[in-house]
Amino acid sequence: MKLEDFKLERNILNNSLFYYCCGKDPTPVAAFGAKFPLYVYSDLLNYGRGNFTQETQTLYLRLKNLNFTFLGARSFLINENRAELTLWKSLQNEEFFILYVAGDAVKTYTQIYGLNVAYTHPKCVCNVRYEMNASFFSKVENAADYIMGYCFNKEFAPLTTYPYLGDYGKEKSVTLHGKYPLF
Repeated sequence: MKLEDFKLERNILNNSLFYYCCGKDPTPVAAFGAKFPLYVYSDLLNYGRGNFTQETQTLYLRLKNLNFTFLGARSFLINENRAELTLWKSLQNEEFFILYVAGDAVKTYTQIYGLNVAYTHPKCVCNVRYEMNASFFSKVENAADYIMGYCFNKEFAPLTTYPYLGDYGKEKSVTLHGKYPLF
């Protein structure tokens, strides 16, 4: 797959992982590799004062140190927010994408997935920092199959834990919750 051929199609979005307030945390990619064709990372980057290049390069270095292979990048804007699409290869030689957007979680989500959560939504939502716009993300969580990190929905059962590799707090592990058994 080439970066220039990539399109945000419904099938890819419905099988993606959306990680808000992500920082430079490689945890979901380390846990799942290419099980998701697309990881959408969204962060305001220190409340809009952070350095996009520093954040993404730190994330990319961490992924390389976890033996993921960087294959290329394409930078662009999503409604005035800086974004970068990168192509990666797992240890099993499977390719996947990371779309990193420097923006507010709700705005980034609606710009990429749209407002109709029942029609287009990620397969997994990642919320490690215990943050949530409950009026919006509760609908997103209800539509997703899995939630990594803090789960606000009591219908999801804890499935397994993964080592936490990010910089937030003193987290040692992150729990994956699901409506279904682990894929």
